[in-house]
Amino acid sequence: IDPDYFDPYQTDIWHPLPKKVFDNPKRENEIIRIANKPFQIRFIRISFTESSYTTSGTSVDIRDSLGFAIKELQVGLMDKNGKFHDWMRHSPDHRQSTVYVSSTDPWHRAQDLDFNTEQVGIDRFFESGLTAGQPALMPAALLYDTPENVLAMLHYLKTKHYPFEELEMGEEPEGQLISPVDYGALYYQWGRQIKSMYPDIRMGGPGFASLSF
Repeated sequence: IDPDYFDPYQTDIWHPLPKKVFDNPKRENEIIRIANKPFQIRFIRISFTESSYTTSGTSVDIRDSLGFAIKELQVGLMDKNGKFHDWMRHSPDHRQSTVYVSSTDPWHRAQDLDFNTEQVGIDRFFESGLTAGQPALMPAALLYDTPENVLAMLHYLKTKHYPFEELEMGEEPEGQLISPVDYGALYYQWGRQIKSMYPDIRMGGPGFASLSF
C-alpha cells in the first residue's frame, strides 16, 4: 500500500466523514451512523482524542489507564429495515481485514523469549570493552518511553562516569504512523529539558524518509 495514504498532510487523500466527531461516554457497544446514505470508501481513519482513564486490573500504575484500545471494530451498511451488515472480515489470523495502528500493546510472553538474542544492560555494555573506551551514542526513546525514565538513564550514566556524549533522540519513525509535527514537538520538549540539566550532551536524529510533502 502506498504510504501516502497514511500521510495526514498529503492533499486529496483524506476527507471528513459526514459525521466526523462522536463519543461513547458509557463505553458500550453501539452502532454509530456516520452517513445517511452509502458511499464508496477505501480506508477509514479513526483518531482518538480522550482516554477513558480506566483499567480492567487493579494496577495503581497510571500508565495502565492511559492511552486507547479497540477490542473489535465493525464497519458496514445499515439496510432500510435497520439491520446492520458488517463488511469487515473477522479472524484470529491474517485473513482478517487489515488494520493499521500508530502503536500496539506489548505482546511479549515467556514463550516468546529468543535465547539467541541478548539485550544487554547499560553496565554490561560499557564494561564489556565493546566501546574500546570511546564515547558511545546512546538512544533516548520519545514515543515509547517517558521523560522521567530518559532523565534517570542520563543520571545513571553520569553517576557511573560512562563515556557518552551524544543522544539519538527517538525511535525510527518510519512506519509508526506519526506526523513529523507531533514528533518534532516531542523532540523539542524533551530536548529543552535534557539541555537544561545536561548542557554538554549533543542530540540528533532521527530522520523522516517516507512521508510526502
